[in-house]
Amino acid sequence: MKYIYSIAFVILAFACTNKNMASQSDDYYKELAQEYFEHEADELILNENKEFILAVFNDNVGDKPGNDILKYAVINKASNEIVLKESIANGKVKWVSTYEIEVVRPPGILKNDSETIEDYTSIIDVKTGKKSNKKAAQN
Repeated sequence: MKYIYSIAFVILAFACTNKNMASQSDDYYKELAQEYFEHEADELILNENKEFILAVFNDNVGDKPGNDILKYAVINKASNEIVLKESIANGKVKWVSTYEIEVVRPPGILKNDSETIEDYTSIIDVKTGKKSNKKAAQN
């Protein structure tokens, strides 16, 4: 019976240690993103296989709508480094596949009437850094 209690205690202690390590690493990524944003991130979003984190911060500059600044950073969990980062006026970013993010960089004024938001949307592979225009990729 002593052995059963000993084994149960070891398993319980190991499980608690792993949980604490996971929460510490979450705090580490929040701090890493905060160094870039100079504020706490609004969101930390893992990709499908949990290898990368998309950290997002939205900042409304002034009281007028349309003055929003989106800052994002992609963190590689294996190397604990920011592999991509950008600041975009009125932009949007989201995961669209395991290793790809979609980034919308709208202009202040469209150049002509035939342009759509897809003309200003890029797909970026976070592993390679390769960027492609969403509209060109669809054609």
